[in-house]
Amino acid sequence: PLYSSAASDVYKRQAPEILNASLAKPNISKQDVWSIGVIAYQLCTLRLPFKCESPAATIAAILTAPHDPIPHKLYSDELKAIINKLLTKDPEHRPSIKELIKVPVIRNALDNLLKEFEGKIFFELRNSLIEKDSSFIADLPI
Repeated sequence: PLYSSAASDVYKRQAPEILNASLAKPNISKQDVWSIGVIAYQLCTLRLPFKCESPAATIAAILTAPHDPIPHKLYSDELKAIINKLLTKDPEHRPSIKELIKVPVIRNALDNLLKEFEGKIFFELRNSLIEKDSSFIADLPI
């Protein structure tokens, strides 16, 4: 299942640098990027990228083994490549959030989302003002 309520399953979604006790100070923002990768992988495959018979085997896989490729032909090679980068084990080679939002397909999706969101906010504000005082209608740039 996509969602597991067991708190003991948290390790299945943690970045390698969290599970590797030898790292002194892991980069929090790169852990978030890993988490985005796990979520994106789950959305595409309906399973976790690393799932083994035991917790120890799962942790070992997260630390050392490659994740299974996304098999579905429903997804573009570009999306698969992005997810692969998000699930890079070495946080120094994993993209930052700033780098991630510069990827053209992600930038375009974010721009479209922001335009849609801005439009909704404008019209909600406009409608709210109209309900309170209809004299505002003449001053709104529509």
